[in-house]
Amino acid sequence: MPCFAIVVAECLALRDGLAYDVHNGWSKKMIEGDSMLIIHCVNPAASIPRSIRLLVHDIILVRSLFEDVAFKKV
Repeated sequence: MPCFAIVVAECLALRDGLAYDVHNGWSKKMIEGDSMLIIHCVNPAASIPRSIRLLVHDIILVRSLFEDVAFKKV
């Protein structure tokens, strides 16, 4: 697993960015990221590492507020 602090920082950035977009009324979003771990975790039926489980659940909750959102590895 990549460095714990980096993964947590990327999860926080994703969660906060999605929350910002919801707050500003955006309903459709394409998220591009370079962390395959996080991209897999936010998709259904993925195994989520214990160290980021709560953050990923927050991301999934905020994701549900969008009309359409997609996550892509770049």
